[in-house]
Amino acid sequence: STMNISMNVLSTFVFAAAAAAQQMMQDGFPMEYTNCHLSFTVNEAPERAVSLNQGTTEIMLGLGLEDRMAGTAYLDDAIWP
Repeated sequence: STMNISMNVLSTFVFAAAAAAQQMMQDGFPMEYTNCHLSFTVNEAPERAVSLNQGTTEIMLGLGLEDRMAGTAYLDDAIWP
């Protein structure tokens, strides 16, 4: 469905953004990246983020970003081990 596709695209974006944030913290700023054929420039490390589904939440937790999480939207999957 369109909602599932949108959530998958968003999850991919959040994962890419989290990975980019980790890279930015190591390499400095500004950092440019491209996602879905759109280019972005980030001038400083993100301070807070919100995940919009369980998969994204688990990825952010797995990346050690719990101290940067402002919140999550809803539980839509089983909690990962």
